[in-house]
Amino acid sequence: MKKQKLEIEPYFALLRHHDWYYEMSDSHETFKKGSGTLQVLTELAATHKVYGKMFDDFKAYYFSGEPWGTKKPPMPKLSDYLEVK
Repeated sequence: MKKQKLEIEPYFALLRHHDWYYEMSDSHETFKKGSGTLQVLTELAATHKVYGKMFDDFKAYYFSGEPWGTKKPPMPKLSDYLEVK
């Protein structure tokens, strides 16, 4: 199996710009697009531990805080992942 080159910056950008609350939209198109994007992000997260950590950190950020009754972690920063192997 050929090892896939890890591209941190593009995956980080996808996570950063994903509509994490797409399920709450009244628009079917927004739901459909968000669902498809989440599937791709989830599949990519399974390909490398850094991707998985990035995905988990973004999910924790967007689904925490007062509405969820939990402490809100800081927004993930690209620099948090550049040195992770």
